Amino acid sequence: MKRSLISLWGRFAADERGAISILAVGAIVAAIGVSVIVIDAGSLLYAKRQLQAATDAAAMSAVRDIGKAGGNPTARAEAALSANGFDSPKSLQVVSGGYDADESTAAADRFDATAGTDNAVKVMTSIDSPTYFAQFFGVPGISEVYAESTAAMVNQASISAGTGLASLNDGIANNLLTALLGTAINLSAANYQGLVDTKIDALAFLDALATQIGVSGTYGDLLSADASVGDIVNAALDVLTSGDTSQSSGNPVAAQQALNALPGSALNALNLSVSAVVDASELQNRKIGNIIKTGTNDLKVNVYDLLIAAVMGQANGQTIDLGPTVSVPITGTSISTRIAIGEPQASSKVGPVGIQVKTAQVRIALDATIASVDIGLISTNISLPIYLESASGTATISAIPCSRNGTMVSVTGTTGVAKAKVGAIDDATLNNFGSSPTLSDPEIARLKAIGITLAAISASADAQLGQGGPSTKDFTQNEIDNGTLKTVSSSVGLSTLLSSLVSNLNLSVNVLNSGLLSSLVGLSANAIKTTVSLAVVPLISALETPIDQLLATLGVQIGTLDMGVNGTSCGVPRLVG
Repeated sequence: MKRSLISLWGRFAADERGAISILAVGAIVAAIGVSVIVIDAGSLLYAKRQLQAATDAAAMSAVRDIGKAGGNPTARAEAALSANGFDSPKSLQVVSGGYDADESTAAADRFDATAGTDNAVKVMTSIDSPTYFAQFFGVPGISEVYAESTAAMVNQASISAGTGLASLNDGIANNLLTALLGTAINLSAANYQGLVDTKIDALAFLDALATQIGVSGTYGDLLSADASVGDIVNAALDVLTSGDTSQSSGNPVAAQQALNALPGSALNALNLSVSAVVDASELQNRKIGNIIKTGTNDLKVNVYDLLIAAVMGQANGQTIDLGPTVSVPITGTSISTRIAIGEPQASSKVGPVGIQVKTAQVRIALDATIASVDIGLISTNISLPIYLESASGTATISAIPCSRNGTMVSVTGTTGVAKAKVGAIDDATLNNFGSSPTLSDPEIARLKAIGITLAAISASADAQLGQGGPSTKDFTQNEIDNGTLKTVSSSVGLSTLLSSLVSNLNLSVNVLNSGLLSSLVGLSANAIKTTVSLAVVPLISALETPIDQLLATLGVQIGTLDMGVNGTSCGVPRLVG
């Protein structure tokens, strides 16, 4: 009997079936606790979102009364809150002040209630929102929810920096675009004229591009997305063919013809970031397609700028072989050209005071050969490598007075530093914009006779142009409408850079066999240098026009920056915080 009791007790102690039931009940209670917390948190989050949306609407409504005779921003805010279901918020505070849209100002410091000149309103609200289960855990059944929104009457402009059509050469432009895109481009001078002359509405373009690549959400989502060059072209075509004449200006028919002449299927395979084409970061939190255009909103972008920005954006990180694109009218001379383009910069930008647009940083390697140069009694080839670099020029919106009868926009420009050097450079170094290349003095010719090298001729030369500006240019509405470009110059340009390179040219002759050199060539070392110089100097000088045209296709000029204002948006209410 004793053994039976002991055995029964052992079996009872080992039985875990009751423990499982207790654990299950505990888990259910914990799950219920988590669920009620989630429900209450979700309820508060929903209330916060509803209040924030209503507060945004209140700020946008209130700011429209700023500066108006008899205006009452607080009453406008109250009406907007009521229309959105908040008749009696727990608290409402409407503060008028000044908003500084300058991007160089910290975001937290842009609203100033003591500015003196009001162009903005900050609306702060709160409501009591009930919780449903928190009180069972000792938490009050009511929680206060807060929202804050700032709206301002912001002046904005669309600016671009680059070159005008005067410097474009359709032959060089076609060769360059063919090399950059990897497919044959054959546009006429009239095609390029149409592209340069035409502007399209920036918002309409962005909306069309969003549809083209299937992006919804905000403009920030669009700017961070990738698109093909073909997508960019098709979005521009959508705007040009929309039938809405307010969405384009200039010569939209010619621009449409030019874009249709591009090989669409090949362009669809070339991808880039949308932000490399047009920068509208001020719109990044706005929902795509939800910005209502008003009569004072005329932000446009240039069609040629869009195309060339897309082309350069997809070519970033590559060394492009242009072959014999650059040529000079000197008998027996051939030139091969390679270029590298730095980090792509949107050539058009939309925003308030302080935004900047930069031209591309470009490096060019030229390998020129002059055939059959007679040096004494010996004929030889001269091979002259030349390196050119143009740093970015910068255009910055310095003011947007929006004076219809005076200055609408002021833009401050600086030209980039430019360098030239005689020296060879490989592809990897040419494309490494993280460091300044170090080039050794090249041997440019050898004098040989009966298989013996008599002398080697080396060259060295370098030149540099400093930054030009800053210089501020004012644009009137008439100048904006006419597409007027205004120029900032360092007072010197490519011609001066090449002239300096010639002035600094130093030739050296390394005599390897003086006896044969004297008898077969019949010239001294100094006479040899003079003869070589007479061949090299005209070549360097003749590079000005073709290099200028090559750079112009990319929107770059050495020592010069052309700036333009594509459109303005004056006094349009925007959420800014």
